[in-house]
Amino acid sequence: MISVSNLSHEFQNTLALNNVSFEIKDGAIVGLIGPNGSGKTTLLRCISTLQSIQTGHVVIDGIDIQESPREVHKIIGYLSDNFGLYDDLTVRQCLEYTAMSHIENVQNLEEIVKQTAIDAGVFEFIDKLVNTLSRGMRQRVGIAQAIIHNPKIVLLDEPASGLDPEARIALSQLIIQLKNKGMTLIVSSHILAELEDYCTEMIILKEGNLIEHTQLINHKTGGSTKNIIKLVAEHLSEEVVNSFINTFESSVKVLEKTTTEILFELNEEVTKQHLLLSFLIQQGVEVKEIAAVKRNLQDEYLKTMQEK
Repeated sequence: MISVSNLSHEFQNTLALNNVSFEIKDGAIVGLIGPNGSGKTTLLRCISTLQSIQTGHVVIDGIDIQESPREVHKIIGYLSDNFGLYDDLTVRQCLEYTAMSHIENVQNLEEIVKQTAIDAGVFEFIDKLVNTLSRGMRQRVGIAQAIIHNPKIVLLDEPASGLDPEARIALSQLIIQLKNKGMTLIVSSHILAELEDYCTEMIILKEGNLIEHTQLINHKTGGSTKNIIKLVAEHLSEEVVNSFINTFESSVKVLEKTTTEILFELNEEVTKQHLLLSFLIQQGVEVKEIAAVKRNLQDEYLKTMQEK
């Protein structure tokens, strides 16, 4: 769905992006993380065609954004960090204006506005002036404007900035709903606990460099079929461990091991957990625990930043 290849961008002799490459598949929710000045906003602006590409390529749904930017605009929605709304318009008027700007020859304007307001959770306030809304509701109106044309890709730059805890929870639920409607999302944020609620992937930028792109386990949003499994057992001899690895080599990648524990990545499309357990019992292993381990996004981020 999104392919970024060797993307670089420079501002006044400062390299904001340095040879960044990655691919994102349909249906992902990608957390874009990094310190201030790491290049997150520049990356989102390049993908959305708001920033010209100096070096490299971005292809979205098979469309090269430099060759056909207008075609990309039809399938992408973007909410900037410091977005603006027309305070003297109602929510309905804001959405009508945005719909007419995005959709060619729009026929069912009233229906589109109503459904988008419902999806974004602002239908209750649809005839209120924007300047009477709370920060959280204004954020939802901004997202509604970004999705009014039912885009395949949604880019959100710091959407939870300035929101209270209740509004952040509501925003997380909205993002999951957008994914369930078939959208692919990239969300930039400094609030790692919030991203952990819905992200399926994590991209970390530092000083314009991509230093990590990894899958995350996330049961709320489906997540990856490659889960991290912790096995705790008595007397895990080298012979048993080697037999275990050799038997399931196509689906098991050992990450850590001791005489009593193994931490491994399991591709459950190939092998289910109960087959592992059955094998170990047949080998006479006294299994005490075998369970999926949820990867903590904050721990992953801090570990990666320390290593890099």
